[in-house]
Amino acid sequence: MNNWDECISLWSISLNRGEIKPKRTGEEYKRYLMEFLNRPGLESDPGLVTESRVNEYCFSVDHKGLMPSRGLISMRIAALKNFYKFAVMLGRISYNPSMNIQRPQVLKISPKYLDMYHIDKLLGVLPQSPAGLRDRVIITLILTTGLTRSQVLNIKVVDFSIEEKIILKSVTQKGDAIYRYIPIVLFDTIKTSLKAKGFSFTKMQLEDQLFDITPKSFTINLSRYSNMADLKWVNTHVLRHTWARHIINDNAVIDQYAKDLLGHVSDVLKSHKLAA
Repeated sequence: MNNWDECISLWSISLNRGEIKPKRTGEEYKRYLMEFLNRPGLESDPGLVTESRVNEYCFSVDHKGLMPSRGLISMRIAALKNFYKFAVMLGRISYNPSMNIQRPQVLKISPKYLDMYHIDKLLGVLPQSPAGLRDRVIITLILTTGLTRSQVLNIKVVDFSIEEKIILKSVTQKGDAIYRYIPIVLFDTIKTSLKAKGFSFTKMQLEDQLFDITPKSFTINLSRYSNMADLKWVNTHVLRHTWARHIINDNAVIDQYAKDLLGHVSDVLKSHKLAA
């Protein structure tokens, strides 16, 4: 192993140890570095790099022969800056050739969200069936709690704390517990959706899950509903953005929001001859 091979190996180890987060970003850094070093003239000595060579690579066409996006250019520059900064630290070179190359400004696009008109359109196309009522509850839970698709679909009976107020416990990917207030009108609708499937919330086991649908199947259903409502841009991220946009930490506001969302649920319940 020559000195540069050792430098690259040590740099890769530093990325794997969490210097760059998330892990996927570190893998992308390594891929861009290898792509750069495999260009003609650099294979023998990565130290023979000039700022112009770095600049040429970072703004070159992608693997499909297309002009690179701002995001791709930024990732290439970030990867090379990180590697050559590491090389300088090890004493392999005295100057970082990518230091003065500026990453292009990535335009920030405001996240899309649903207003009440869009929400009504989306919920209005759901079928009046047990499965449709279940999906309505899942959508509404995301809208009123901001939980992810997986967090909602993994909800179990034991996750509810029912006292003066109904609190739902969930766990993030990092393992942190978070709590969400569940308005009574939404909790009643959860029980109704279970009843439509032949279950009773009070008779279920603590470890029983509320929803009998996989994340992939729910995503397919949501996509179909979105197309039916002529809202093709709607996905679970949009539902969560809507929660962030509309909900503030005020129980009265949350209650009213839930009532507005579920206001037309009564027609579905009537069709099943069920009481909310």
